[in-house]
Amino acid sequence: MGGRRGGRGSDQEERLRHAAIHGHGWRLVSDSEAITDIITQLRELAGGDDHLLAQVGGTAAGAWLARPSPETIELLVATLLIRAGHGLRFDDLVPWVEEGHRRGLLPTHNASF
Repeated sequence: MGGRRGGRGSDQEERLRHAAIHGHGWRLVSDSEAITDIITQLRELAGGDDHLLAQVGGTAAGAWLARPSPETIELLVATLLIRAGHGLRFDDLVPWVEEGHRRGLLPTHNASF
């Protein structure tokens, strides 16, 4: 599933941006920042792009749903990313949660020696 931004940027650039936003959310939650501060920082990092926040948060939530674990920080980060997208509607999230779920069901690859 491609991004909604049209032809701007390459897939690699988009993946790097997603990873930066998602990783920043993890760091903020791990550092026990105030939730309102986390949401503000994530929104700023995404440049106020609600669709980007829906994509990153939705795919993270969907991936967690595919492989739920007692470690719920992933779900918390996904929730904060979604919450940072102030203008989001449920319909904006559904395709991304479904995509994250699909990706989460794919086999993981581990190097074994």
